[in-house]
Amino acid sequence: MVKKSNALEVFEKIQAEHEALRANIAHIHHLLAAHNTPGDELANQLHHLHTALVEHFWHEEHKGFFDEVTAQAPRLIPQAHKLCAEHQEMLHIASELARFASAGAGSETWWRELNSRFHAFSKQLMHHEGEENALLQQAYQDDIGAHD
Repeated sequence: MVKKSNALEVFEKIQAEHEALRANIAHIHHLLAAHNTPGDELANQLHHLHTALVEHFWHEEHKGFFDEVTAQAPRLIPQAHKLCAEHQEMLHIASELARFASAGAGSETWWRELNSRFHAFSKQLMHHEGEENALLQQAYQDDIGAHD
């Protein structure tokens, strides 16, 4: 029973981080839509997002999320490894976005490019988080079904 409690604690922490990431992304979308935020402020917000992602991905990989999922359902190990591999790619993109924002001249072309890149990145990240949630549901599907 201790393991279930630990798993629940891990999953609740990850879900809270997912919510914080969504709020952070919504804030950056709002700044981009306002179209009047200085590039250095956007760069700061994107650096903050990158830092939050580093911490979040580390928690998923080293603080139990993937361990709990794969211990519950070893058949999901390949999918868990795929999702972990995506973390480095997304960190690279987040870092590049921050660099692009800090180098920006504030031109209309720059705004459109930053907005487009960030929109694509946030869509990719939300898809990734959705796949993690689906992995969690798959891992505990049998367990949940047995106790309905």
